[in-house]
Amino acid sequence: MRLRRVVVSGFKTFARRSEVGLEPGITAIVGPNGSGKSNLVDAIRWALGETNARELRGARMDEVIYSGGNGRARMGFAEVELILDNEEGRLPVDDVEVSVSRRVVRHGDSEFRLNGDRVRLRDIERVLGTTGLTQSGYAVVAQNDIDAIIEATPAQRRALVEQAAGVRSLRAACEDALGRVGQAEITLRRFEDLLAETEPRLAELAVQAELAREQRELTERLSSLRGSLAREAWRAARAQLRQARRRLDTAHHRFEAAAAAEAAFAARLAGHRARLEEQRDAQREAARALEEARLRAERAGGDQRRSLDRARTGVLARAAAAAELRAAAGDHDRRAAELAELRAADGADPASEIEQRRVQAERAQQAADAQQRETDAHLGAVEAELRAAEQEHVEADAAVRRNAAQLRLFADAAQSLRERVEGAASQVAAVQGDVDSASAASEGAAAAVIVAESAAAAADAALAAGRRRLDESQAALDEARQVARSTLARASVLHGQVEGALGGRGAIASAVAAGDLEARRLLDAFTVIDPADAPAIEAALEAHLGAWLVADVDVAADVLDAGSAREELLAGGDGHGNAADAPSGARAALSCVRAEPGAGAALAFCLAGAWLVPDRQVGRRLVSTAGCRAILPDGTVITSSGLRGGGRPGRTLELARDEREAAAAADQAIAAERRAESARAAAAAQLAAAEAAQRRAADRLNAARLEAAEATARAAAAVQSLVVEQRRLDEARAELAARDLERDSLVGADTAAAARLTGAVTRLTSARTRADPARRAVATARAAAADATAAVRRVEIESGRVAAEIAERLRRIEAAQTAVELAASRREAAAVRVLTAELDVLAALAHGRAAGAVAASSAGAVTVALDGLSSTAPDLAHTERAVAALDAERSEVAVVLARAEDERAAADLEVAAAAERVAELADAVRGDEEDDGPEPQAGDADKAEREIVRLERRVTALGPVNALAPEQHERLAERVAVLRAGRDDLGNACTDIRVMAARLTDAIDVRFEAVFGAVSVHFHDLFAELFPGGRATLRREEPGVAVADDSGRNSTARAGVEILAQPPGKRLQPLSLFSGGERALTALAVILALQQVNPSPFYVFDEVDA
Repeated sequence: MRLRRVVVSGFKTFARRSEVGLEPGITAIVGPNGSGKSNLVDAIRWALGETNARELRGARMDEVIYSGGNGRARMGFAEVELILDNEEGRLPVDDVEVSVSRRVVRHGDSEFRLNGDRVRLRDIERVLGTTGLTQSGYAVVAQNDIDAIIEATPAQRRALVEQAAGVRSLRAACEDALGRVGQAEITLRRFEDLLAETEPRLAELAVQAELAREQRELTERLSSLRGSLAREAWRAARAQLRQARRRLDTAHHRFEAAAAAEAAFAARLAGHRARLEEQRDAQREAARALEEARLRAERAGGDQRRSLDRARTGVLARAAAAAELRAAAGDHDRRAAELAELRAADGADPASEIEQRRVQAERAQQAADAQQRETDAHLGAVEAELRAAEQEHVEADAAVRRNAAQLRLFADAAQSLRERVEGAASQVAAVQGDVDSASAASEGAAAAVIVAESAAAAADAALAAGRRRLDESQAALDEARQVARSTLARASVLHGQVEGALGGRGAIASAVAAGDLEARRLLDAFTVIDPADAPAIEAALEAHLGAWLVADVDVAADVLDAGSAREELLAGGDGHGNAADAPSGARAALSCVRAEPGAGAALAFCLAGAWLVPDRQVGRRLVSTAGCRAILPDGTVITSSGLRGGGRPGRTLELARDEREAAAAADQAIAAERRAESARAAAAAQLAAAEAAQRRAADRLNAARLEAAEATARAAAAVQSLVVEQRRLDEARAELAARDLERDSLVGADTAAAARLTGAVTRLTSARTRADPARRAVATARAAAADATAAVRRVEIESGRVAAEIAERLRRIEAAQTAVELAASRREAAAVRVLTAELDVLAALAHGRAAGAVAASSAGAVTVALDGLSSTAPDLAHTERAVAALDAERSEVAVVLARAEDERAAADLEVAAAAERVAELADAVRGDEEDDGPEPQAGDADKAEREIVRLERRVTALGPVNALAPEQHERLAERVAVLRAGRDDLGNACTDIRVMAARLTDAIDVRFEAVFGAVSVHFHDLFAELFPGGRATLRREEPGVAVADDSGRNSTARAGVEILAQPPGKRLQPLSLFSGGERALTALAVILALQQVNPSPFYVFDEVDA
C-alpha cells in the first residue's frame, strides 16, 4: 500500500490543477524558498482532515483557497485529492485504488469524499485510523513538528502510541459513546425526578377526581332546583321593564318639545349673526382701504428720498472715476517709454564665438577616447589570460587537497567499518540470548493470564449478582416510597374533607395541630357497632360531631377565639349514666356505639334521649309517649315539634373511618419504606464489596495481561532486533569492501592532479610578466582622455552662462510689453466708469420727480378711507347688542333641553338594566317567557329551598375541590406511563453501553500495552544507532487525580508516555535542555519507532532539522 499521486487545484499557490505522481521508494522535493514545497505538505494534511487553520499557517480555513496574483484572478474553491494503492487490501474497502478528497468553497464548509461518495470526517478517520494517516498522526511531519513531539505532554505522546496500535479511533469512539451515555444518564435522572414529582400527584388526583365527580352531580342538582326559584324573579323583572319603558316614553316627548323651541331660537340667532358678520366685513374692508392708502403714501415718500440719495452717490462716483482715468493715462505713457529703451538696448550676439570653442574641444576629446579604447582592449586580453592561468592553478591545487582529504576520510571510515563489523557480530550473539529468555518469560506470563482471567470471571459473576440484588432492593424501595406517598396523600385529603364537613378549622383545632393543647374530636372517640346504624348515629350526633373532648374545659376555653369558627368543648370521662329501658321496637342510640376510654360520659350526654326506630309510625308513637328523639335508619330525626331529614347522614362517619384507616395504612407504608431502605443499604454494601473484589481481580488480570504483553513485545522485539543486527552486519561488510575499491581509484586521481598543478604554476608566471606594461599604457591614455573631457566641460559652462543672459533680456522686454497693455486696459475701464456714473445721476433725478407725484395722490386716498370707516361704527354696535340678547334667551332653552336629555338617558339606562335582568333570568325559565299564570305554591318553594340548603351544605362539606381533576388525572396517568417506559428503556441502554465500553476499554488497554513495549524497544535501538554509546527508553507516567469532563462525570485518567534519554557523555536530563540537533534526532527516533510498529502507506518529512 502506498501513495500513488496527489492532485491539487486552487489550494494556496496551486492555481491550476496540478498532479504530483509518486513512484515507489523515496521522493525528494527541492526548490527555493516560496516555491510551494510546504504548501504541498499542507495540502496532504488538509486532505487528511486538518481542522485547525493555524496548523496550515493561516487564520481562517478559507485562506487555503488561491487568492490571485500575477494577472490571475482569485479562485472560489480549493480541492485536494489523494489516490492510494490498496492492492494489499489494508484499507477496509473493496477497491484496489482508494481516492480521498476534500473540497472547500469560499465562505462555505468543507466537503469530504471517499471514492467519489460524500462522507463525514469521522468516516475518513475510521477508514484511515489504523494506518497512521490522520490529521494528528505521525505519517506527516511538518515544520516544527519535531519540537512539538519533544514539548508534548505525556498524554499527547500516549495518543501517538495509541494511533500506532490502531486503537485511537476506537478510543475516540468509546469516549464519545461514554459522553453520550453521560448526557443520557442526566436525562435518566430527570426521568426519575419527574416520576418522583408526578406519582404522588397522580395519587392525589385520583382522590380529587372522585370528589370532583361527586361535586358535579351535586352542582347539577342545585342548578335544577335553583331554576324553579328563578321564575318568580323573572316575572318581577318583566314588570319593572314595562314601568321603565313608560318612563322612557314620557322623557322622550319632553325632549322633543324642548328641541323644537331650541331650533326656533337657533334660526333667529343665525339671521342676526349673518347681519353682524356682513357689517363686520364692511368695517374690516374700510380699515383695509385706509391701511393701503397710508402704505402707498409712505412708500412714495421713501422712493423720493432714495432717488435723492442715488443722485448724490452718482455725482461722487463720477468724480472718483475721472481721477482714476487721469492716473491710468499717466501710467500708460511711462510704461511705453520703458519698453522703447529695452528694445534699443538689445544689440550684439556672443553665441557664435562660444560655439567655435566648443567644436574644437569635442574634437580633442574624441581623439583621446580612441587612444584609451585601444589600450583598454590590449589590457583586457592580457588580464583574461592571467585570470585563466590563476583559475587553472586554483582548481589544480583544490583537486590535490581534496584527494588528500578523501584518502584520510576513507582510511578513518574503513577503520570505523571494521569496528562496526566486530561490534555487530558480538551484538548478534547477545541478541540471540535475549530471544531465548524473552520466549520463556512470554510463556510464563501467558499461564498467569489464564489464572487471572478465571478469577476475574468469578468476580464479574459476583458483581452481577450484587447488582441484581441492588436493582431488586431499589425497585422495592421505589415501590414502598410510592405507596407511602399515595397513602399520605389520601390521608391528607380525607383529613381535609372531614374538617370541611365539620365546619372548618377553629382555634381549638389550630392549638391541637400546633401541640399547644391535648384534645381529640368526639368523632374519633367511638365506633359504630353495626355499619348500617351509621346514618342514624350521625343524625343523632349531628350537632356534636365536631365537638372536642378535653380534660379541662376551662383551660381549653381560653384558647377559643372570637375571630374563628365556633367550636364545642366536652369534658372527658368514662361514666355512662343509667340507661333507661328500651321501649318496644326501639334501641338506645348509646347501645349502638363503642366508646373509647375517656369518651363514655360525653357520648352519654350527646345521645341521651335518642332512640333508633325502624319506621316513622313507631317513631311518632315513641315521641308522643316518651317525649324523646326517634331516629329512622335513613337518619330522619322525629321530635315532638316536627321532623328533620334529607341529605346523606353517615357520610361524615364514613370519612372519619376512612381517614383513620388511611392514617394506619400510611404508618405501615412508612415502616415498609424504612425496611426497604435498610435492605437497599445492605445490598449496596454487598455490591460495594463485590465491586472492590472485581476491581482487585481486574487489576490482577490487567497486570497479568500487561506482563504477558510486555513479555510478548520483548520477545518480538528481540527477534526483530536479531534480524536487524544481522542485516547491519552484512551491510557493514559490503560497505567496507566498496570503500576499499574507492580508495584505490582515489590514489590514481591524486597523481594526475599533482602534474596538472605544476603546469598551471608555469603559465601563471608568464601571464603576470606581460600584464604590467599594459597596465601602465592604460593609465597614460586615461589621463589624456580626462584632460580633454575637462576642457569640453569648461566650454559648455561658458555657453550656458551666455544663453542665460540672453534669456533674461527677452524676459524683461516681454514683461514691459505686458505692463503697457495692462495700463491701457485700466485707462479704458476708468473712462467707462465715468460715463456710467453720469447716467446713474440722470436716472435718479427722473425717478424722484415721479415719486413726488405719487405721494400727493396717496394723501387724498387716506382722507377718503377715514371717512368710510367712521360711517360703519353705529350699525355694528346695534347688531352686536341684539345678538347678545338672543344668546341669553337661547341659553335658557338649552338648559331645559339638557334636563330633558338627562331624563331620557336615565330612562334608557333603567330600560337596559331591566332588559338585562330579564335576559339573565330567561335561561332559568326557558320555555316560560310567555307564562303569566298563577304564582307557584309557597310550600313547593320552601321545600326547594330546604333541598338547596342541604345540597349546599354537602358541597361545603366536600371543601375546595379541583373541578378539572378527572381530566388532569387521565392526562397525568398517560404521561406517567410514558415516563416509566422511557426511564426503563434509557436505563437498560445506558447499562448495556457502559458494559460494552468497559470491555472495549480493556481490549484497547491490552493492545496498547503490547504495542507500547514494541515501540519502547525500537526507540531504544534507534536512539543507540543515532547516538552511539547513548541510551533511551519510553516509560509510562502514572496519572494524577481523575479530572471532570464537560458532562460533569469523572473520567479515568490514563498513564501517559514519558521519554527518557541520555546522549553519550552526558547525564540524564530533561529533553528541554538538549541541543537543537539532539532534540531533533530524539524526536526522529520516536517517529521512526512508531513507524516500525505500524508502518503507514507513506511518510512526509518537511524540512526536518536533523
